[in-house]
Amino acid sequence: EPTHTVSPVLAPTRHHKKMEESPILANKKPKGRLAALAGDSRRGNRNSTSTLYIRDTVSKPNMTTLVKCIAIALQSCIERGCAEATPKLVDIFDETKHPISDEHDVNPEEAPEVNTVFLFLAVMFNTEQLSAESGIMMLAYIDRIIATSGLTLHATNWRRVVLSTLLLATKVWEDEEVWNADWQSVFPCITSQDLGMLERTLLNLLQFNVSLKASEYAKYYFELRTLAEQQDQIFPAEPLDRAGALKLETRSVQREEAILADASPSGRSKSMNVGRVKASPMILN
Repeated sequence: EPTHTVSPVLAPTRHHKKMEESPILANKKPKGRLAALAGDSRRGNRNSTSTLYIRDTVSKPNMTTLVKCIAIALQSCIERGCAEATPKLVDIFDETKHPISDEHDVNPEEAPEVNTVFLFLAVMFNTEQLSAESGIMMLAYIDRIIATSGLTLHATNWRRVVLSTLLLATKVWEDEEVWNADWQSVFPCITSQDLGMLERTLLNLLQFNVSLKASEYAKYYFELRTLAEQQDQIFPAEPLDRAGALKLETRSVQREEAILADASPSGRSKSMNVGRVKASPMILN
């Protein structure tokens, strides 16, 4: 069982300015396709109380706190990555070579603002109506990539890393079938071949280990909740109950087994659709 060490992705965020001192959404509005998608919701409503419905103005402020905290954690990690003298980068995640939008707004020398990260996440959560659990699982997968491969989360790659890990998390957790084509409607510059290559590279970096223990999930949950409390915000989700923990562990193991079967010489080649190395926390430190 992994020990409850503080993940390197969240540690610096403990000293981040409070949201009210530096409002994430104060004077910022989505531009271009982000503006068009901010109010769009492509999936039918779900009954889950942890589903995010994010618009220009947030209809569930407490749920938005989760995405804000994730954005703060990711931005801190990206900032540290940009400061590295020799960052470890992987070509398929490089947005200067593989753009996901036609706005060409990637500055390879400068980490994005927290608001930029938040808006990117918000578009995906709103358009696909993703659950809070998927966002927390995404952080665990990003941490695991950093731990197993040494990949640097950087200004040039963070959006494609976030996209691919969130896609994996939703395929593990969500009850509805998740198709790559759903995400192409959000990011039309991405082709099915590009998404397939992202998935294959991601799985190799993860060493095909996509299973998650309930104890790993709890570590990220409580770190994010602590971050919210430090900023006097209401954290939306509850810890996984017994049924949720069973769902997480069962479905992630099933996903991993399916992926390994597909990767075997006798397995059919197909995209990640139904997944296990122990996570070494990085993002929350």
